[in-house]
Amino acid sequence: MVGSLALGDHFGRQPEVNPSKIGVIGISYGGLRGLLHSLIDKRVKGAVLLVAGASISDILAYSSWSRISRIREHHMKTAGITDREEYRRLLEDLLPLHAEDVASLRKPEDFLLYVSNVDAWVPTFSQWRVWEILGEPAYEAYNVGHIRTPTIVSFTKGAAMHKFFRGRWGEPQDDRGEAPNEDDVAALERYLQLQPHS
Repeated sequence: MVGSLALGDHFGRQPEVNPSKIGVIGISYGGLRGLLHSLIDKRVKGAVLLVAGASISDILAYSSWSRISRIREHHMKTAGITDREEYRRLLEDLLPLHAEDVASLRKPEDFLLYVSNVDAWVPTFSQWRVWEILGEPAYEAYNVGHIRTPTIVSFTKGAAMHKFFRGRWGEPQDDRGEAPNEDDVAALERYLQLQPHS
């Protein structure tokens, strides 16, 4: 978090950056970092979070991603723990910053969430926990996995994200560009047909 705040300080001092128009977009682990950063940095006017979990302990305890599974198995074996929930609680105790502790500093309208309803890497329950912690902000949910959800969003929701940030920055709203370009949608469909992952 110190690095994220320092980066915010650096950009805030650049002459081409308007410090009253700072927003965060985070995907996956970047979504978790973006969540925490936006909760503690008052300069951030809004955050768009894609497939973001509520805590690293949720992800480490329940992700089915093979890399994380290997880390979890090693930690649990070393600590003599056999239950994932016990492991998650241990991690919660070790980690000093929890979104629940600071979420009351922000309003639900400061966030826009994109959730995967079938995510095994950042468990879906943890993504919905972000929604609950933040006071039920605006969201869209997709019935595709961890890779496809942000892919679909990046191809089809750029205008919606732009509109969200303009609203958070107090700029006038318009409806230009709300519909995704048909060529972009066709390219997305071709891309998704080639991908083996959900």
